[in-house]
Amino acid sequence: MRLIITGWIVKELLEFKSNTETVQQGFKIALYARGPLYKPFFNAKTPDDEYIIEPQKKSVAIYAMGEERL
Repeated sequence: MRLIITGWIVKELLEFKSNTETVQQGFKIALYARGPLYKPFFNAKTPDDEYIIEPQKKSVAIYAMGEERL
């Protein structure tokens, strides 16, 4: 399940509490990761200034780079 939302809570978590990052096509993407080990979720900002929440780090990175759209 992919969820793209706008909201100040997700923005605050990503901008002030980002706790991991990934690299996609040589670009670093800040992520906020949380949740139990068996069911984590990752947040990132998309090129459209929206925020995505996804349980798979790679999927979030692809959306954050604008390579895939809903």
